[in-house]
Amino acid sequence: MRFLFLLLTIFASSAHAQVNRFWDNPSAYPTDLNRAWIETQGNCSASNQSQLSIIKSRSSSLSLEENGLPLSEMLDMILTTPHFPNINSLDLRKANFSKNDLTKLNQLVPRMVNVTDLYLGGSSIPDKRMLINYILTNLANQIQILDLSDMRFDASDARMLGGVIGSMKNLRVLYLGGNDLGDDGFGSLMNYGIANLKNLQILSLQKNNLTDVSVKRFAMSVMPRMTSLQILDLKWNMIGSDATRQLVTTSMFLPQIIVLDLDSTLGKSAKKHVSEFLKCSTYSSGVFADPVQ
Repeated sequence: MRFLFLLLTIFASSAHAQVNRFWDNPSAYPTDLNRAWIETQGNCSASNQSQLSIIKSRSSSLSLEENGLPLSEMLDMILTTPHFPNINSLDLRKANFSKNDLTKLNQLVPRMVNVTDLYLGGSSIPDKRMLINYILTNLANQIQILDLSDMRFDASDARMLGGVIGSMKNLRVLYLGGNDLGDDGFGSLMNYGIANLKNLQILSLQKNNLTDVSVKRFAMSVMPRMTSLQILDLKWNMIGSDATRQLVTTSMFLPQIIVLDLDSTLGKSAKKHVSEFLKCSTYSSGVFADPVQ
């Protein structure tokens, strides 16, 4: 009976996914990101307007929150079925993993051949080494959307994480907001190949205790190589005038960037640099919202 319930959940999610979502019809979605998009586009001439074209609807999804089962039971049920459900998106956000749960998820990885979107944001993971070196490593070639926000990664975790993320050649969306990477952790991500993500379109690094030291380096040496980047979210860090100037200047040479999301509480000097160097459709003080929800 529970397996039938799970299948019905998947089919319901599949039907919902066919409805146009944010990227297919932005004006129909009053999200914070949409308001930021409208705000920036509204200041541009028609000849300069750029359309967001990042995420398309997934055909099917499986969500821990929606299926109504505890994490352990859901993993057990999937493990006992002959085949892993044919899903593209696996949503395990805000889950409290035990070591046993993490082992079960690792056992499922060889069967997750169609999963391209993995959401773990806000989850409690007892063994980040297993998550990074086994689960994420074995999914690296297929992952397109990865949510690792609010997971208490720190600078030491970033050293492991950087190498794995740098190998995700198909990655298009990366959420790392709400961690405690700091300049050292972000430096590790840059050292281990985040610039190799040629297909990355959204990068969220909000609330990571980043300062001008790492952000300026990113803007000067890494950001210019990210030729598919359309949205960069750096709110709620400690970014000053120097890094702001470099971010905006670099954005002028990356016309595909639609939103450069900086904190609306920037100091007067930093805001002055934004107003001096800004081109159409590259700055928003609006709140970033997950566009695939």
